[in-house]
Amino acid sequence: MSKTPKADASKAAVEALRDSGYRGPIDENGKATTHDEWCERHGIDPTTGRAK
Repeated sequence: MSKTPKADASKAAVEALRDSGYRGPIDENGKATTHDEWCERHGIDPTTGRAK
């Protein structure tokens, strides 16, 4: 068990996605995302893996 209810909810959301068979990227809110969307939000060029 973590220290905050928000962390517990986030972990539960990730575990639910994984239990359902999803193996792709997950964003900070515990929702499924694409590799390109995740990279864009974090300022990374998805083709090179380096910072923009």
